[in-house]
Amino acid sequence: MSTVPTIAPISHMRIRQAELLEKAKQGPVVLMEKGSTPAAVLISLEQWNDLNRKLKQLEMLAESRRVLAEMASDPAKRIAHAELRRQLAQKGT
Repeated sequence: MSTVPTIAPISHMRIRQAELLEKAKQGPVVLMEKGSTPAAVLISLEQWNDLNRKLKQLEMLAESRRVLAEMASDPAKRIAHAELRRQLAQKGT
């Protein structure tokens, strides 16, 4: 995925869909309204799925760190590793 997004007029959604979809495979396409106002970002399905997967991983990491910090501060809240995995799996679904 490129780091600099492609910029295209939003009107290209009507007249150049195939071109925009092809560009979206390379990286985000920022669709601009009249007056150079960003209106939307077009990304490929692969990029969308990758972003969602990464977001879920980060959410699970944050939750596991929260639970570990809680257990470190209060020994009575410590649980077995298997139980932690079960709880995280439950929150991930």
